[in-house]
Amino acid sequence: MSVKIKKILISQPEPTSEKSPYSELAEKYGLKFDFHQFIQVEGVSAKEFRNQRINILDHFAVVFTSKTGVDNFFRIAEEFKVAVPETMKYFCVSESVAFYLQKYIIYRKRKIFYAPTGLFKDLIALMAKQKFEGGRFLLVLSDMYKAEIPQQMDRAKFKYTKGIFYKTVSRNLSGIDIKSYDVLAFFSPQGIKSLFYNFPNFKQGSTIIAAFGPTTAKAVKDAGLTLNIPVPTPEALSMPSALELYIKQQPKSAKELKASTPAKSAKEPTKQPESAAKKSAKAAAASTKAAATPIAKPATKSAAKPATKSAAKSAVKSAKPAAKLATKSAAKSAVKSAKPAAKPATKSAAKSTRSTIKSTAKSTIKSTKLPVKVAAKVAKPAAKSAAKSAKSAPKSTK
Repeated sequence: MSVKIKKILISQPEPTSEKSPYSELAEKYGLKFDFHQFIQVEGVSAKEFRNQRINILDHFAVVFTSKTGVDNFFRIAEEFKVAVPETMKYFCVSESVAFYLQKYIIYRKRKIFYAPTGLFKDLIALMAKQKFEGGRFLLVLSDMYKAEIPQQMDRAKFKYTKGIFYKTVSRNLSGIDIKSYDVLAFFSPQGIKSLFYNFPNFKQGSTIIAAFGPTTAKAVKDAGLTLNIPVPTPEALSMPSALELYIKQQPKSAKELKASTPAKSAKEPTKQPESAAKKSAKAAAASTKAAATPIAKPATKSAAKPATKSAAKSAVKSAKPAAKLATKSAAKSAVKSAKPAAKPATKSAAKSTRSTIKSTAKSTIKSTKLPVKVAAKVAKPAAKSAAKSAKSAPKSTK
């Protein structure tokens, strides 16, 4: 089930500080948090307490698990006009609850004790060290107390009385549009009861349920709902961190993926890797440039004849296309065979061929730039030198 989370309902009072984990989440992910208490605490009436048949003065010590218990204990004592003796001892589950007692009595270390860890099992160990001489503890609880509290008292073999001093009731949530929220976060089983008390026809559908603690998780399942976000877990110890982890794990929509992917510019050309054929062609072309001049054949005896004006003109005209054709044919043969140009037959033939080609090339280039008459004059000595080298070439080859 993938739901775009935007609106979250927290079934607790709104944090008093401006900077809270919820406000940071709202700013980071563009979320909207609404805080509504699903439950409220009420003290039991005098009639309800009287029906429990509890006498406060029959106990030498009182055990508190919350500040609400402290308030309602002294409220009941005042309503029944019970003067709590100064010898009464108080055992508190945490330091904050112990300091809260200063609202009603003078704080004295000899009669006020608390567990530094805030765990009830550590409070039990502290209580066992006291000399109570068979006296009874008065355990101040709500109507929805944790079953493990009296169980630990039983295992320690303490004499105690369970006293219900306050109760948890559902609040009126008629002004809330419960269907408008993507996530509902609960912190107690009473919150689940309040949900169905206010909305008896509630159907979960695509709504995400988050629950803090194992008892709340059990209440979610017992109500026929699906628990999507259990808290705490090794990865997320608090409700804000669990919500953030769940949001991160949700798949992104198509629009978000498109927005997060950088678009490629149409103007930018796509670079493709050069193929092996292209690389070999470039290498062959480079070799043809270096070996362009040595391709020409050595001059023959017919070149020994003195060039005429008409021969000079035809030589000038045919020099350029002949050179181009020679270059093209040389490039093709170099690419196909990928072999270097054929070496001259002998060392002496190679030397004479190179000198002949250089002199012929120079005279041809000069003749193309000069007028025809000048080119004819220049061609005569070039032809003579070519004839001489041609005569020497056959002898060396023999």
